[in-house]
Amino acid sequence: MSRIVPLIRTVEKSSRKEWFEQINQWKEKFPFTYYPSKPGEKIKPQAVIECLSDMCEPFKQNVIITTGVGAHQMWAAQHFRWAYPRTMITSGGLGTMGFGVPSAIGAKVARPECIVIDIDGDASFSMTAMELATASQFNIKAKFLILNNEFQGFLTCPLQKMLMTGWSNNGKIFSMKNDMRIRNK
Repeated sequence: MSRIVPLIRTVEKSSRKEWFEQINQWKEKFPFTYYPSKPGEKIKPQAVIECLSDMCEPFKQNVIITTGVGAHQMWAAQHFRWAYPRTMITSGGLGTMGFGVPSAIGAKVARPECIVIDIDGDASFSMTAMELATASQFNIKAKFLILNNEFQGFLTCPLQKMLMTGWSNNGKIFSMKNDMRIRNK
């Protein structure tokens, strides 16, 4: 270790000027947009996350966001404006549903002075009962924002591809409401 540490170089933000310019061009050309809810409609999840981002603005350096896996993960990355390192914890592209709750608990234990918020979907969150029991048992006060679309939406892309190749279902196989009705019979 003593021989490796001197080899570590700090990269100055200014040395990535071209990269940040490219990112800004992409943001202008392909902005993260959505159609806002009309009066009387349910609020869009993107709007909820933008509102959370705005509410956290005065103290964002002390806010850690975690996510489960699903559409909410993409919405959080796109609509929560974070600017501090190590404040967005996600599994990336690993597809580990249920990641958000235990990572929020771990972040809160590691950084108890921070506000830790897990932005999760109903399907991903439903996989975390034991982790919630642990948080309760040890009084770990992470916060959880659950976006309930009653559907495992991220599964639809690969399933649609399978459907086009002959695999079939009734279109509601992964509906959380239907699954609960089936289990309750």
